[in-house]
Amino acid sequence: MDPVRLAEDYAYLQHLADGRVDLTMGRGNTGPVDPWFGRDIRQGIPLALEHYRLLHQLWREENVDWSGRFRAPLHKFTSTPRPLDGVAPFVWHGSIRSVDIAEQAAYYGDGFFHNNIFWNKEHVIRMVEI
Repeated sequence: MDPVRLAEDYAYLQHLADGRVDLTMGRGNTGPVDPWFGRDIRQGIPLALEHYRLLHQLWREENVDWSGRFRAPLHKFTSTPRPLDGVAPFVWHGSIRSVDIAEQAAYYGDGFFHNNIFWNKEHVIRMVEI
């Protein structure tokens, strides 16, 4: 989903729910569906990381200038409505295959959950280093 649409929809929902909204994000785990949405599964992680950087920025800045690989640029764009009381919804990042998503959650101070059946010792060591 486009980060601009997501920022606006969740800020709106946050107002309706009087602030009681968390956003849980994940890429999905079935690669065959990516082409249905015009996506290349090989770009899934870079797309997810870039889109979340923009979503995070949209909720925290009123005049956003943005240029990235996966969506049209923005110039002095303000998403509306703004988050309730200036506080963005809390975000949970989910992943079963990528340490990059865990690192992203740690970087932004967000929540993280995973299904560890696919993780190996290297993933756990890298997580501890974060």
